[in-house]
Amino acid sequence: MLASGVVFAALPSRASDIGAESCRDALKSFFKRNPEKIQVGVAHVHSYKLDADDGPYTVSVVVPAPFKDGASKIADLVQADPKKPWPERFVISDGDPGSQMILVDQRPGSSLSIQLDGILADMQKRGIEADDTEAILKDLRDNTKQYYESFKANYLRGHQDPVLKTKPQDLGDKGLEVFQDFMGKKPSAKVIGTGETRPAVPFEHYFAKPEDTMCFHNALLASLLLQRLRIPHRFRTGFAAEVPSYENTGHSLIEVADGRMLDPTWSFLKPIKKHAEHPDWIRGASWWWTPHDHYPYLIME
Repeated sequence: MLASGVVFAALPSRASDIGAESCRDALKSFFKRNPEKIQVGVAHVHSYKLDADDGPYTVSVVVPAPFKDGASKIADLVQADPKKPWPERFVISDGDPGSQMILVDQRPGSSLSIQLDGILADMQKRGIEADDTEAILKDLRDNTKQYYESFKANYLRGHQDPVLKTKPQDLGDKGLEVFQDFMGKKPSAKVIGTGETRPAVPFEHYFAKPEDTMCFHNALLASLLLQRLRIPHRFRTGFAAEVPSYENTGHSLIEVADGRMLDPTWSFLKPIKKHAEHPDWIRGASWWWTPHDHYPYLIME
């Protein structure tokens, strides 16, 4: 079923003029309108030190860069409105040097929009009311990772060849030079181009390949569902370590407006507890986590 707001001018005027297959192809063409390649950029998003005598440690991330035709703009995720954190279409990455460029298309009638609505319908069937915030948060805590596998069949029924042959890509020499060129630069959401491109991977890809998902994808799926349910929250990227350290790994989770952390990967929902010596670090499961000061992503216009 198509949601309201779909423009039919791109389709033939009379259904009798075309067959079902042609009509289906026309609809696919209308909704495609997404790039196949994304420019790769680098941003220096965070700087910290654990001791007053330490030099600052800078965190750099690989992110999408703006299109050359101006049909996009960079936004800082840290500045997003908790009541509406995501636009209809955007590109984002998990920040790792080999990360994929994830294209999220939530326009009415899009494949992803249908998948998200299907998950919400399933929640309702299981007795979770749309206004029961606590039940929703607990469901996302316990089941987000399973949604990929549970709704895989639904996605595959409408997509004969959904799995993109995408692999993590290393930065080239120029890209690596930009990534490492952080001396003297203040953390910001500024994106520096590398001249490289990577395939645009539709977020729906992860319903076809649940084994490819990580914490970033789990938190992003939970966040998209929370937005649909009008539950204020913030999607946060950052990094974690067993103790506050310069040896860390990226990790994404959700800050709920009531002051709790929702982590659908480690399956917890609990109040924020700050480290006694390093208050920028927050207690996770068996580890400590700190959010980036900035995190750029690409809004498609």
